Amino acid sequence: MKNISSYFKLCLVLVCLLFVACSDDNSIQNFPGGTSAQLLPVKISGEKNGGQKVFVYDDYNRLISCSYFSKLDKNLSKISELKIQYDALGRVEKATQESSEGESYIYTITYDELQIVVQDKYYTRYIDIDTQGRVLKMKQYYANNRDASIEFNYQYDQKGNLIKNDFNNNYYSYTYDDHNGIYSSVNTPQWFLVTMLDATLIYNNYIQIQVSFFDENGKEQTPTTFKITHTYNENGYPVKYHVPNMTFCGTPPLPESDFRVEYQEAKVMGVYF
Repeated sequence: MKNISSYFKLCLVLVCLLFVACSDDNSIQNFPGGTSAQLLPVKISGEKNGGQKVFVYDDYNRLISCSYFSKLDKNLSKISELKIQYDALGRVEKATQESSEGESYIYTITYDELQIVVQDKYYTRYIDIDTQGRVLKMKQYYANNRDASIEFNYQYDQKGNLIKNDFNNNYYSYTYDDHNGIYSSVNTPQWFLVTMLDATLIYNNYIQIQVSFFDENGKEQTPTTFKITHTYNENGYPVKYHVPNMTFCGTPPLPESDFRVEYQEAKVMGVYF
C-alpha cells in the first residue's frame, strides 16, 4: 500500500508480522495453564527498526483502523492510517487511507456475488472469493489499464490456512504450527485482510516459508527456505517471533529481526470473553 516505508511494510507482509473471518470457536485452543480466551492483536512492533503497526476494533471485533508508525531519531512518527467502514451486512463498504502528509486515498468496494471490485486512485482490483469469503484470485490493474496487470492466486489447506500463493512467476509455500493465529479472532472478511493488509495468520501461524521463481528464460530456480520461530503466551498466541535474514526474488534483503505482538481480549456483543 502507498505511503508506507517499504522495509517495514515488507517485513510485516512476508512474516505475518503479519476467513469468513470470524473463526470457529473450536479453533481456539485451550493450552495447559491457560484459558480459551480469544485475543485480538493491537500492536506489532519491530525490535530492530522500531516500527509499529497498531490495530483498533469495534464492539463486534471488526478491524476499524490500522496505523503504521516509523521510528525516526528515537521518536515514533505516524506514517499512515487505514480506516475501515462496514455496511449493514457486515461487509467492508469503504476504506480510507490517510497519510502523514495530509494525502487521502479512498477505496470504493462493490460486490457481485463471488467477485469483489476494489477501486482507488491508482488501481482496480478484481477479487474472486469462495463461499467462505476467502480470496482465490486477484487481478490488479494500474489505472484500469488491462494491459498493465498483476495476477495473484491463493490455495488453502482444510483448516483455511494459506499454503500457496503466486504472482509474476514468484511462488510461496507455507508450513504452519498448531497454535492460535495472530488474527484468528478478528471478525473482518478474510479477503480484505489478505489483499489489503497482507494479514495471513488467521487460523495458525506459519513457521516456514519456501520461495521459488522462474527466471527470464522460464527456468525454475532452486527454492529457498526460511524458518520463523515463535514464542507463545499461555493461551497459545504468538507474543514474539524471530525472522532470519531473508531475500525474496530480487527484493532487497530483510535483516534478521524480532517482532513483538500485544493483544486485547475479544468481545461478544460488547462483552469481553
